Amino acid sequence: MPPLPPRRFILALLLIAMAAGPAAAAGLQPLGIEDAALLRQDDGEFRAGLAYSSGLHLPFQGVDRTRRVWEAPTLRLAVGLGSRVEGQLLYNWMRVQETGQDTTWGSGDLLVAFKIRLLPPNDSGSAMALRFATKFPNADEKKDFGTDEADIFTELLLSKDLGPMALHLNLGLAILGDPGETTDGQDDLLKYAFGLRIPMGDSQGAFLLSAEGLDLGERTNKRGALLAGIQIPAGKWLWDIGGSLGYARNSEEWSVRSGLTLPFTLPDGS
Repeated sequence: MPPLPPRRFILALLLIAMAAGPAAAAGLQPLGIEDAALLRQDDGEFRAGLAYSSGLHLPFQGVDRTRRVWEAPTLRLAVGLGSRVEGQLLYNWMRVQETGQDTTWGSGDLLVAFKIRLLPPNDSGSAMALRFATKFPNADEKKDFGTDEADIFTELLLSKDLGPMALHLNLGLAILGDPGETTDGQDDLLKYAFGLRIPMGDSQGAFLLSAEGLDLGERTNKRGALLAGIQIPAGKWLWDIGGSLGYARNSEEWSVRSGLTLPFTLPDGS
């Protein structure tokens, strides 16, 4: 099956969100960390945003090419598929600028993920889930948009309420496909994220902080960044803005990102 043309893919996501009614949002954007609590069946979130990263290396890219990446748009769709399953689609359209190459626009990768509930939120405010994700090789390796390899991620998600705050922990395995012809074909790394969500008064707004990265694999693939952001209600939408500072060698030097999330409920098919 050929890749879905980006314009049709974007239009399909927009139509799904526009055809649905309102619901409560629960994402942790603009961070990358995931909440262990799942969306309820037929509830969803659609986020459209922008992002810029300076000095971000591709996996297995040891040479510093002063790579600067604009992402416009970044799209995320999450839907509760049942009482114990949440499905997610993530996609972006990119503009890459780096030393020795003309600036170009093109498709990023499509990531498909599923969250499986292990422990629903209980009276103590604890929740646990598993997340399985696959990144498909849509991005062009020749233009340095991606590695043209499939990547697989498996994570244990833990969340715990600490008074008004919420603590989140993601810990798992990242299997990165290696585009090199003289290598073992993959690199297995520890994928981690620790984060806090701190509510802003009585509103749905919040401050968010996290440390996220990859470790225990090849040196060129180790990543680590500190992220911070805020969420502010804007009518039916939830606006977020934030950024990151890299602390591992091949991570981004810094980044900034922003987006709007529309919560929705799928129409009743009965």
